[in-house]
Amino acid sequence: MKILYVKYVCKEDKREAFYKAIKENKIDELSRKDKGNLKYDYSYSTEESNVLVLNEVWESDEDAQLHMKTKHFEKLGELKVEFVAEVKLEKYRAEIF
Repeated sequence: MKILYVKYVCKEDKREAFYKAIKENKIDELSRKDKGNLKYDYSYSTEESNVLVLNEVWESDEDAQLHMKTKHFEKLGELKVEFVAEVKLEKYRAEIF
C-alpha cells in the first residue's frame, strides 16, 4: 500500500480558491474512482492559514502511477501553477496483515 501526504503551500490568500477549483473540476471525486484508490481527502491545516493538505492511499505504486497519467491529475497540475507556491510530499509504505 502506498500512502502520500501532500502539503500544498498556497500563494497568499489563494487557499480557498485552490480548494474551490479542485471541487469545481471534480479532481477529488474523479481521483477516488481511479483504480486502486483507497483514500483521497483534502483538509485545511489548522496551524497554517495558507496550507491545504491531501492524504492519499493507493493499493499499489502502479495504481498511484496510473493516477498521475489521468486528465484530472493533469488539470491539478495546471491549478497548482496558478494557486500553489510550494508542494511538500511525504511517501510511506504499509502492509495490511
